[in-house]
Amino acid sequence: MIIHTRIKDKKITLPDELIEKYGISEDKVVILLDVGNGILIKPTSFQVPKEVSIKEKVDTVDKDIEAIISEIMKQQQMEEVEKPIVK
Repeated sequence: MIIHTRIKDKKITLPDELIEKYGISEDKVVILLDVGNGILIKPTSFQVPKEVSIKEKVDTVDKDIEAIISEIMKQQQMEEVEKPIVK
């Protein structure tokens, strides 16, 4: 599926169907991952609690993002290993 959108005031607008499909909301973390030839937008299930202080939010989100990126990288490496060798 190809989706056309635009950037305004340094913000990307995602279509409603993708927001609903992936459960994206304003209080959930979305990771932007530079994959070399583009940007991967990776929704997460992590929701920032409202009662946590800003400093704690940043520390918690940073740790969760690192764990998620590590998991994504592991999955990508596993996919590379599982690709059949074509001669």
